[in-house]
Amino acid sequence: MARDFVEVTNERFEARRQCGISAVIHGNQGGHPGQCRVLDMSASGARLRITRPPTGGSWSDDAFWLHLPHDGSRVCCQLVWKEGTTCGVRFISPIQTVPRQRKTPSQSTKSKHSVFGIFRF
Repeated sequence: MARDFVEVTNERFEARRQCGISAVIHGNQGGHPGQCRVLDMSASGARLRITRPPTGGSWSDDAFWLHLPHDGSRVCCQLVWKEGTTCGVRFISPIQTVPRQRKTPSQSTKSKHSVFGIFRF
């Protein structure tokens, strides 16, 4: 008896690691940014679950920026495949780290006052 099956090849060059990181999508044509969750990531791409697509222009036809707020990094991506709300992207730029702003001494030593400015807490 012959069985019909389809062999699926994995064309990734790097191993992917599970992430579950919230991220922000910025299309190149302006509009409001979208939101997604990075399900897994490698050095060359990622699998995303789109929770809210960006508005204004078609982000899926062009390159777009993926911002990872947890560490301040961003990378330019290109859509490779899409099934429903899940998609695979290829990184087309090096991952860039955006420096975080540090609190100045005057910001961290400010005391907080109550509504009337009398009691500190």
